[in-house]
Amino acid sequence: MDKEEIAGARIVLKADDWERAVRFYAVLLGRPADATPDFGVALWRIGSGCELCVSGNAQKAVNFELLVRDVKAIHDRMKAELDFEPEGKESWRFTSTRFYRDPWGNEVFLRPAKE
Repeated sequence: MDKEEIAGARIVLKADDWERAVRFYAVLLGRPADATPDFGVALWRIGSGCELCVSGNAQKAVNFELLVRDVKAIHDRMKAELDFEPEGKESWRFTSTRFYRDPWGNEVFLRPAKE
């Protein structure tokens, strides 16, 4: 993958004790969360285009999101080069976002980067 294809990344971690997790990551990162978009979610912006999100909703799966320039090109490459069929379902929140489950059960999202 050409580095120009990726504009950013979001790593989502789940924690059954959200308040404790927020404190843990605030201490680890040396600062409070940059945003708490809703209760049970805390977000830190790390470097250029990278975010760490801690979710207290134990039902929410752990996932990895990539902000990419061309979702279809990456989907087509995965389908052609990997020995498993990527689910590639469209996300309900972002119509051009693709959702995958890797062979180990992790969720991966390809989301178009905002230019």
